[in-house]
Amino acid sequence: MQLIHTKLALMALFWASSYPLGRYLAHFEAPSVVVFIRLFAGFVALAAIAHHRGQLTLKLSPQNILRLLFLSLSGFCFHNYLIFKALEHAQANTGAVINGAIPIVVAVLDFLLFGRRLSRLAIFGVVLAFVGAATVVSHGNYHDLIGGRIGYGEFLFLVAVLGWSAFTIGSRELFGSISPLTVTTYAAFIALVLLFPAVLLNAETAIDIVSDTKIMLMIGVQGVLSVSFGFVWFNEGVKRIGVANASVYLNLVPVFGVVLSAITLSEIPDMPLLVGGAMVIAALVIITRTAARD
Repeated sequence: MQLIHTKLALMALFWASSYPLGRYLAHFEAPSVVVFIRLFAGFVALAAIAHHRGQLTLKLSPQNILRLLFLSLSGFCFHNYLIFKALEHAQANTGAVINGAIPIVVAVLDFLLFGRRLSRLAIFGVVLAFVGAATVVSHGNYHDLIGGRIGYGEFLFLVAVLGWSAFTIGSRELFGSISPLTVTTYAAFIALVLLFPAVLLNAETAIDIVSDTKIMLMIGVQGVLSVSFGFVWFNEGVKRIGVANASVYLNLVPVFGVVLSAITLSEIPDMPLLVGGAMVIAALVIITRTAARD
């Protein structure tokens, strides 16, 4: 049992490492190339694991193809591209905290789109998360936020959150009838096909990146660890200890993101980030617990 908790903690660490990686590679100004290489490495590992477990075969109906296309566009393309684009304009620790609010956005969308009830405690968590995210995005300057003046990178992070929230909601029905590993493997493959034209448009930069062994190793290893092992271990955790207990480890992603950014990029978090981040993490604990209870 202890092993699954270790895997979930490592999952959070792997997912958090995306932010300092993207910030480190921001000078290339080619997020589509970085996302493609990272996703390709993750896809190869996912396909190998799915094949080993006998979960690589999938009967594709027109309806399932459309659903997979939606997951590929919203999650792997839209979300990942915007995250790495945002990291060209904003610090990695800011992105880690803002992106940590995804479960809260999912809860709000569930309420707005499907009428799923929010308890008073959950509503408090949503409000707390909103205030925390506003503090992080505005760097404590609420006047700029009210006037619509926020950084371009922070804005892209906020939009990117909607992409993975849509992926989370859109994957539920498929995950209920098809192995999550199978669905994710096929969605990743479709995303690679969709991203390839953008890579061709950045062919010169792609060649520069591919020619650098160190950078390719960094992107490839991070892709395998986060896209493949991180996903597989999270689903193992859901099966072994339940969705509520496994989801608790999602709270570690923004924490690890801030710590990794400080260690690898020397990004020292300011007070608004610490205060706002604490609010978002507290809101995450509230939302995940109340959602599991309900």
